[in-house]
Amino acid sequence: MHRKLVKQGVNALTVTLPYRWIKENSLQAGNDVEIDTDGQLLIIRATEESEKEISINLTKKDKYKIMSFLSYAYITGYSKINLILKEKLSMSYINEIVSVYTGLEVVEKNKEKVVIQSFFTGDAKQIEKLIIKMFQLNKTLLKEIKNSDLKMKEVEAYFDFISKLRTSCLRMIVTFNYQKERSIFYNDLVFSLHRLSKSIYYYCNYICTNKIKKRDLVDDIVKLHENLYQAYLKKDPSFTNEIWKDINKYIQNNIGFSKKQSINLFESHIILRINDIKNILIKLHVTN
Repeated sequence: MHRKLVKQGVNALTVTLPYRWIKENSLQAGNDVEIDTDGQLLIIRATEESEKEISINLTKKDKYKIMSFLSYAYITGYSKINLILKEKLSMSYINEIVSVYTGLEVVEKNKEKVVIQSFFTGDAKQIEKLIIKMFQLNKTLLKEIKNSDLKMKEVEAYFDFISKLRTSCLRMIVTFNYQKERSIFYNDLVFSLHRLSKSIYYYCNYICTNKIKKRDLVDDIVKLHENLYQAYLKKDPSFTNEIWKDINKYIQNNIGFSKKQSINLFESHIILRINDIKNILIKLHVTN
């Protein structure tokens, strides 16, 4: 998208804002916007006063539908979310759902509707920290698989925390248009890190439910994940490319036609999730 600069007064230049962005952020003449600069990058943000609002009609008590709607509204940056009710919902039921999202609070509730307000604050610099934290928590989860005293309550707490980090991170990527045209890769990375945590969670539940022995193959998985984590931190195309080759080779030897090592369904899922992250890092680092 290109805009021509127009001379205004003696030393000023002005530029028009895209109509679609103005409409999506409910802006009009006289509203304030925040402007930040970073080298050649100019960032224009709608202020808290220009809040985006969205509503949905709920014909029945459907936790999955409410969470799906809240996830969409939260990640895409809506500040005010209205749930129009046809069926009574208890405050405890609503709070249980809303508590999953950082910064969301119920500010109004009556028989007809529930109003949820976002008090989320953040900046683009936090995105990197949140992604690193997701890597670290997945590393901890993987090590829990080998814990002789594995407890699902602890695993659930880790998974819930990672889920919160995912939604917060996705919201900031959208809000700040993080890394511009490369934001899609960061979206994919965050989603894939969350999917990995879900696969680890299912494996832990399988181990606890069936009381099976811990498997040595988990050491290999921990190492693969650690290599990915280091590749993300270093952001070195050569290093990332070598890790990409190593993981490809490992998958061919353990999931492909080779029968060198026994591998179960849960381990396969985890390794394939790691493979997804590997492919995203190649796009981020090598194709930069």
